Amino acid sequence: MNASPRNENSAGFLATKAVPTCRATDIAGGVMAIIQNSIASFESIDYIYVLEEERLIGVFSIHELFSANPGATVSDFMIREVAYVHPHTDRDHVAQLALAQSIKAVPVVEVDEVFQGVILADVVLRILNEEHREYLYKSTGIKLDSEDTYQNLSWFRKFEGRTPWLVLGLVGGIAAALIVELFEETIATEIALAAFIPAVVYVGDAVGNQSEMLFVRWLSKRNRASLWKYVSREYAVGSLIGLVLGALMFLASYGWLQNLQISLILGLTIMATVYISITITLALPWLFEKFGFDPAVASGPLATVLCDISSLLVYLLIATALL
Repeated sequence: MNASPRNENSAGFLATKAVPTCRATDIAGGVMAIIQNSIASFESIDYIYVLEEERLIGVFSIHELFSANPGATVSDFMIREVAYVHPHTDRDHVAQLALAQSIKAVPVVEVDEVFQGVILADVVLRILNEEHREYLYKSTGIKLDSEDTYQNLSWFRKFEGRTPWLVLGLVGGIAAALIVELFEETIATEIALAAFIPAVVYVGDAVGNQSEMLFVRWLSKRNRASLWKYVSREYAVGSLIGLVLGALMFLASYGWLQNLQISLILGLTIMATVYISITITLALPWLFEKFGFDPAVASGPLATVLCDISSLLVYLLIATALL
């Protein structure tokens, strides 16, 4: 592994130079012979990297090498457009690039394109696994140090990590009960409204969870598009989702109850809930990132509680207005 004193999560730290390299003027048959004679010294032979005075100028796979005419020069079949990262690139961006470009290994070059090594497929897979694990725990409000696993935590650390968010959820449940009590007369007027509370709350949670997960991942990207462009697209998709779900709720409830008024309330509520849930789950991660908090840890459980309360409140407000 590269012994450079970089951060252990940087591309330069994770890279190795134990991969085959050649020049653009080399002959395919000669490159094959070099690989066969030196194969024990390589950590991977998935790709062969083409260098010119230590600068990375191309790449080709072992499959392309053995498919080429042994007398062909490397420049005839190498790929000149090479996806790469720099030594100080964070590991999560390395994994994102590997997925986006469908490559097994990611080369690392300095700003002047001097070849520094390659992050191999097994390292990319490990990064993806650790990033997935980290995000999974963060989404539940649990933050682990890089050397920790949840199973190895003491019982107190597990209690400490989980309890605050469960208390927050309990407070949210009490707030929801108070909202229902405030609108007791509305519910008493049409008792069927109570039957649809779980469905309304579920839609708010489901849409919010989807929107939040996608937005938090977008926030982690280094080369991300403008915030306004992302938000406008999310609301465009949300409009279509709200329209479809609202129409389905309207038709299902009317088919069941044969009550146009309640069906209209439910259809409008679902559409409004989608917009509100998207707004909450876009605003919270953005605000937390602006104030220096991890958006995945800070916004996940809180967004769920706010989506629950807001969807219930909107439902009963619309019902009160239309009954």
